[in-house]
Amino acid sequence: MTTPPAALPPVGFWSYTRSDDDSARGKLSQLRVLVANELQHLVGREPVRLFQDTRAIPPGTQWEDEIRDALGQSSFLVPIVTPALLQSEWCCREIAIFHEREQALGRADLIFPVHYIDTAHLDPAKDYADPAVFALLAGRQWIDFRDHRLRAAESEAVAHKVAEIAAALSGALRRRPRAVAPAAASPPVVAQPPPATDPDATIRISPAGAPPLRKPPLVAAGLGAVALIAFLGFALTRGTPPTPAPNAPITTATPVTKDPPPAVTPTTTTAPHAATPPTSNAQRPATAAVHDCDRLAQSLRSNPGQWALVDGVAFDAIDVPRARAACDAAVAAYPSEPRFRAWLGRVLDKGGLPAEAAAAFRIAAERGHPIAQNNLGVMLRDGRGITRDDAQAVQWFRRASEQGYADAQLNLGIMLEYGLGIARDDAQAVEWYRRAAEQGNAAAQANLGVMLRDGTGIARDDAQAVQWFRRAAEQGNADGQNNLGVMLENGRGIARDDAQAVEWYRRAAEQGNADGQNNLGFMLENGRGIARDDAQAVEWYRRAAEQGNADGQANLGFMLENGLGIARDDAQAVEWYRRAAEQGNADGQINLGLMLENGRGIARDDAQAVEWFRRAAEQGNAFGQNNLGVRLRDGRGIARDDAQAVQWFRRAAEQGDALGQANLGFMLREGRGIARDDAQAVQWFRRAAEQGNALGQANLGFMLREGRGIARDDAQAVQWFRRAAEQGNADGQANLGIMLESGRGIVHNLEEAVIWYQRAARQGNAGAQASLRRLNRSW
Repeated sequence: MTTPPAALPPVGFWSYTRSDDDSARGKLSQLRVLVANELQHLVGREPVRLFQDTRAIPPGTQWEDEIRDALGQSSFLVPIVTPALLQSEWCCREIAIFHEREQALGRADLIFPVHYIDTAHLDPAKDYADPAVFALLAGRQWIDFRDHRLRAAESEAVAHKVAEIAAALSGALRRRPRAVAPAAASPPVVAQPPPATDPDATIRISPAGAPPLRKPPLVAAGLGAVALIAFLGFALTRGTPPTPAPNAPITTATPVTKDPPPAVTPTTTTAPHAATPPTSNAQRPATAAVHDCDRLAQSLRSNPGQWALVDGVAFDAIDVPRARAACDAAVAAYPSEPRFRAWLGRVLDKGGLPAEAAAAFRIAAERGHPIAQNNLGVMLRDGRGITRDDAQAVQWFRRASEQGYADAQLNLGIMLEYGLGIARDDAQAVEWYRRAAEQGNAAAQANLGVMLRDGTGIARDDAQAVQWFRRAAEQGNADGQNNLGVMLENGRGIARDDAQAVEWYRRAAEQGNADGQNNLGFMLENGRGIARDDAQAVEWYRRAAEQGNADGQANLGFMLENGLGIARDDAQAVEWYRRAAEQGNADGQINLGLMLENGRGIARDDAQAVEWFRRAAEQGNAFGQNNLGVRLRDGRGIARDDAQAVQWFRRAAEQGDALGQANLGFMLREGRGIARDDAQAVQWFRRAAEQGNALGQANLGFMLREGRGIARDDAQAVQWFRRAAEQGNADGQANLGIMLESGRGIVHNLEEAVIWYQRAARQGNAGAQASLRRLNRSW
């Protein structure tokens, strides 16, 4: 093999059929000129030559001589893939001849197929002039020009595509050849293999809330290659009958996780077969195996029509024995072609051989196959068949990402967002999510929506978040559906619409999404956007709870405790509260504490109750903070400590919790655990009162009547006492009775005063009972 120069000369060969050019009114010739001109800009002074034969050369020696001479001078080949090209014997021979030239240069990255017309309808066995040539082309990264061929040559879209092609050609001309490691032998298939984890499954952690604004689960994305290929323009034209052509190269999907790998320069793929394409019947079975390997083992996440030759097969649907036989044969026939190793890895993984799968993925990954790079990253991240190594996983995700593979971009974003194998970088995570989302990756769209909604790594933008959630939801992504429902329910970034929220929650719930199930249960329980139905709410809460959803567990416990939609069962309620509490769910912790404090469904244990209140409080839960403060103030289940109680009341109060505000006011008024300050007490009582808290209303009335911390105002005091009284607050009822009996701030009315005394007395209010005895009235 000759040693190639530092850079190859800018000379190329444009392989096409003249019949295609004639039908397109010269557009293929025009495209060659555009590419040549753009490449000239990038190359500089050295003149670019792109051979294109515009004559109909008859078969024979003259053709052989002219074509071999032109191809022998060429540094790259651009076949314009159409049905006619694949059916043309002469075009196939050109490709085979240049492949010899490529091998002599020690390269495997100088053929740039441009997919010009769809070829998916062709049968390789019947329609291709030489299936082996198709297999060669299929192993290369294709440039998909199908959406551009009907556009005007001067359009901006075509200009961008031409620039992309020229950039790829320029890069290939400058790239030095590198050695390719020999292919490893495939491990044997195990009979009746154990089930493997579906590599296309998704994983993601969601925050709690009721109804929560949740992050969608991280998606284990399939590994897929992205082709950013150059395409060149010079061609020898020949008259050949139009016939079918091959599809773009394939990629497979494997499990993906949620985090990004460090940047690595992508490698190039190697050529799939020998220089001269085989044509004998004895060699045909290898081609059939290639086709069967693609058909039986390629991942669904390979983006058919962009990089894939066939539609692929779901992981669970892989027929391991048949796919293994086909891919073993394909690897044996074309040991340098990375895609067959990638598909073989997928088959081995499904067959319960994760170590062998990881080894196959590594071979393909090191040869630049993006899907294999992504899949290897997944295996490293999950520690399946290989020692777990998040940092290495990040590197492989990055290599595949930089080739444009959306699933890898999603995974890289996840690694960056969660700081797995790389320093956490929310802004970079957002960038990778966006790249994948703009390619239509639904999981990335959902994740990007979460980042925008929460203002993580990017300025908060609820309207944009809604748009991305909707895109994911409309693709059937359950996390996107649930999150779109949350935005609609809360009126964030979109007009509030409970009925639409219910519809999206239902779609997510019916796919088994636990957050969607819990949220649908909440809407049914509260009759929001749908008729109230406690029994149905219980059913959805149970489904979420049984999947381990902490919110669903806490909500199911509440329904059992209160006998809503199901027979009351305190013991079962305690069990579900405990499951939620042990996952860190604050509502579950508080409710478990209350059950322990009251001895409902479990033996009474004030100390354990305090412990659960503390766990909720330390998470920042205001209700837990207030409850812990009450127990510290009263010395229940814990030693009395007024100063500590004040601190917890203040934390709750500053979060807007009305009970915490009222209790902080009480401590300030009484000077317990803090210096007495009536003016500050009045402020906290007022905040609680204005939220409708009866305790705050009764105490604010007291301060106004007594003129403590505020100017005395009996009329205002009466108003606040009445508000508290009408909510059933016994102190408010007793004090309203006093004001009516004495005629302070209101017209004297003894009979009405007695009515309020009686209401308070029945609740055990000692002052009201004493007043009724004084008036010789019963209660």
